[in-house]
Formats: sequence, structure tokens, C-alpha cells
Amino acid sequence: SPAGSVYGVGPFTIDSDVCSSAVKRGILHGKGGLVRIKYNGKAEIEPMTSMHNGMKYESFAFMLPPPIIDEVSPVNGPSAGNSVITLKGKFFGLADSTPTVSVGRISCSSASWQSKTEITCSMPPSNSIVTSPVGLTVLEQRTRSRKSVTYDAPLLTGATPLNGPTKG
Repeated sequence: SPAGSVYGVGPFTIDSDVCSSAVKRGILHGKGGLVRIKYNGKAEIEPMTSMHNGMKYESFAFMLPPPIIDEVSPVNGPSAGNSVITLKGKFFGLADSTPTVSVGRISCSSASWQSKTEITCSMPPSNSIVTSPVGLTVLEQRTRSRKSVTYDAPLLTGATPLNGPTKG
């Protein structure tokens, strides 16, 4: 295996094969540390320590990298809201991760996890024309899109009455 690589499966505890192998290979020093594993890209395992009956236990929590938004469509919607936008990218969670989405400072009325690479949201209404990146939070990790979404100006489709006095 390549230098710095450890292969294994199972729970990531201080006595697991992965952790023991990482210590033996010099990737983890002493009682633990940060381990990077490959899972459809980079991921991290953060060490955690707990005490039980006077014994110290160390384990590791799996964390995906921050989400990455590659695509937002459509890139505009009516100021009345209710237009569904789709975010495509990666690291959107391995299961429904209850994402939150916003356009600028305006939170979407509903965001729905579709897959680890797709999330949809219903744009909320806006009182002004806003052009802003889309914000996404997945599992407490936040990111913003490189492209902005724009609320279209309201479109006047008619007025009543059609006729009126020439003076106020």
C-alpha cells in the first residue's frame, strides 16, 4: 500500500484495526489525532475522548468535507417566490441531512435533500430585487455558490380602472 495509507473496516475506536494500523504506520501518534480517509473524495475523522468508570476511551467521528455547490438552476426567479431552485454538487450528506438553503439573507421556505449531490429549495418571496449567492448548510458545515441567483423585478400585468380623471 502507498506510504501513509491504512486500509480497514469497522468502528473507528482506539483499539480498532484502522486506528491500530494508523498508529503502527506512524499516521497517528501516541493516543490519536486527525486521520484523513478517502470516501468519494476526502473525508476526516475527528478524535473524541470520553471517560467511563475511570477509564479513558478514544473514538473517532466521521465527517464529510464542507458541501460544494457546482451548479444552481435556474439562476433567477420571481420576487413573489415559490420558484424551485436545484443545487447540484457534492458532499450534501449520505442521507437526508436536513439542509438549510438561503438566497442572500433570505431563507428558503423549504429545502429538500434529494441525494448526496442534489438539493432543491423553494425560493421565498422578496420585497426587493436581490442578486446574491446561494448559501447552503449541511451537517453544520456552510458554503456559498460561486454564481448568484437573482429575484426578477415584479412585472405589472394590468391596472384598473383603465380610464380615470386627468386631474388627481
